[in-house]
Amino acid sequence: MSPQRRIPMTGKLSHLGLHRLLALLSHDNEQAYIVGGAVRNSLLGLPIDDIDLATSLTPEAVIDRVTMAGMRYIPTGIDHGTVTVIADERPYEVTTFREDIDTDGRHATVRFGQSLRQDAERRDFTINALYADASGFVSDPVGGIEDLLARRVRFIGDPVRRIREDYLRSLRFFRFTARYAKGDADEAALIAIDQERDGLARLSRERVRTELMKLIEAPRVLYILRVMSHRDLVEPVFGLPLDLDGFARMLQHDPGADLFLRLAALAIHKPEDALTLRETMRLSNAETDRLEKLGEVLMQLSALPRPLTAKTIRKLAFRFGRRVITDALVVDMGRRDAKIDSELWTAAGSAPTHSPFTGAMVIKRGVPAGPMIGEIIRHADAAWEASDFSSDPKLLQNLISEAIARYSGTAAAAPTPVE
Repeated sequence: MSPQRRIPMTGKLSHLGLHRLLALLSHDNEQAYIVGGAVRNSLLGLPIDDIDLATSLTPEAVIDRVTMAGMRYIPTGIDHGTVTVIADERPYEVTTFREDIDTDGRHATVRFGQSLRQDAERRDFTINALYADASGFVSDPVGGIEDLLARRVRFIGDPVRRIREDYLRSLRFFRFTARYAKGDADEAALIAIDQERDGLARLSRERVRTELMKLIEAPRVLYILRVMSHRDLVEPVFGLPLDLDGFARMLQHDPGADLFLRLAALAIHKPEDALTLRETMRLSNAETDRLEKLGEVLMQLSALPRPLTAKTIRKLAFRFGRRVITDALVVDMGRRDAKIDSELWTAAGSAPTHSPFTGAMVIKRGVPAGPMIGEIIRHADAAWEASDFSSDPKLLQNLISEAIARYSGTAAAAPTPVE
């Protein structure tokens, strides 16, 4: 089968603003192409996200042309040749053809040029160096179409040189292989990654986070994580050992597990693991909190006798929240390679979400405002848990009365109906 040389200019690729911009940038014998991911995904029949353009025009010339045409622009990376142009309310990153003249593994000094081939040869993978003109005709300077049809991810030229230009390319290789490749990972790339492994420590954790989050959601993530583990690259990158077997079993039971459930299945066994990931993956406070709570529940689940009971699950769900318990059951299921009884799912999803006891209720019974109220409610909640969350009004009145009597040191006031 001969490589496909045209992409259909449909969907996002048919937008009038895009074609106005391509025509504007290619006027007077200049060059302008759609480049990279949009071309790659179109050839594969996959959804297109952002659309990037490459041009022979300098950034200043791009700005002059789009300004004269009444388009807005943002100088997002002008030192490296990138201007974001807003055409018909859609953003397009426009980058001048360039070549790297000096790199340190994180940043590059570039020189602008007129050569499409030179621009292609400075990119990372052959499948990312595909250029399409306004008609959809694809230029392929480095053999990307052949690799794409073979579902193969290869560095352009010398893998060591490409990695030394930007050490993040090692992680990008793993992510792109997990997303696009079939068969074994490219051996030349793996050898180069091994050789340049120390460069990973020089990367900003924000850039590492972006790659790892995308990797975890990729179709062949398990295969790639096993490759990384075999080469002792997991802990240097994640900061923790990963439970690949438990993760594999969880995906069998729940292939649609979301990003953070996948991350938890891989790395969270106790609350402190979430704090480690906060540093190595720059988790937000909300992300850390979710994983930290999940770590606490997983630690408690691991210590419980089996089989689990619905009462136990209801109690944990009341304390930590329904979502946390549901997540924990999925992760625990993978680690134990056992299906979850439907009664436990029901218990997690139907557990009460708030206490029937309130501060106002306690104050009405004669207890002065202050920290004692919180202690009284916590004691009453514990007794309510022990009752398996009874809804009997008389029992609830007795529970709050007993808690008040215990903490106030006096006989409880006359019962007030539980609100």
